[in-house]
Amino acid sequence: MQIPINTGLLVALTLWSPFSVLHAATLEPGEVGRSVEKYLEEKLQTEGPEGLSVASVYYRFGLPLKEGKITWKIDFPTEERTPGRHYLPVTALVNGTPEANFQVSVVLNKKIKIPVVSHTLKRGDIVTEADIRWQKLELVRMDPGLILKPEELIGKSANRLIKEKSPLQEAWFERPLAVDRGQKINIWVTNGALSIQTTGISMDKGHIGDQIEIRNPESRKRFMAKITGPGEAQVDN
Repeated sequence: MQIPINTGLLVALTLWSPFSVLHAATLEPGEVGRSVEKYLEEKLQTEGPEGLSVASVYYRFGLPLKEGKITWKIDFPTEERTPGRHYLPVTALVNGTPEANFQVSVVLNKKIKIPVVSHTLKRGDIVTEADIRWQKLELVRMDPGLILKPEELIGKSANRLIKEKSPLQEAWFERPLAVDRGQKINIWVTNGALSIQTTGISMDKGHIGDQIEIRNPESRKRFMAKITGPGEAQVDN
């Protein structure tokens, strides 16, 4: 099948002896793989995406072809060039005439720089700018939870032990607690221009902006308040 150049990759490689001689020949699987890999690498370097490279190309069978000049056509649209394993359809042509159709297995790597922590973090540690460094990494698969920007880390609290230089996951961090369960906190009760300060016992833990239940230590009545800062909450009437 003829594939338009703007939607696929056209491999026009003239194979050297013994594959371009004037008699029938069988191409070895390794030679097919190396030829495809070389072309894909050149194409990725010139067309991108940036940082993408060929980790491996695998074809398992010998390829018997007629005599003549051997070229390839490989369908690999730009939008499909992502890290991971791809099965690419290939057409072998002899003197411009399609002679065989087959698939090759191609694994692509993505070279990226990611933020990592420069030392081990314990559960509850707050991440600061000084805790972050950059590290180069080759990935076969882009994890949707992988943290790529330092601003996604700074000010957050580790919710598990995190070793230095480990690729960081969003699920390993959370906003730091502003109020813990059972903590005695300051309560601001506002009514128009009037504001009264008192204390209460938090029945829940939460972050700034969360609504939590508070118990009055004297009357033991419970009410809801919004966390406004570390150890502080507000009730609006």
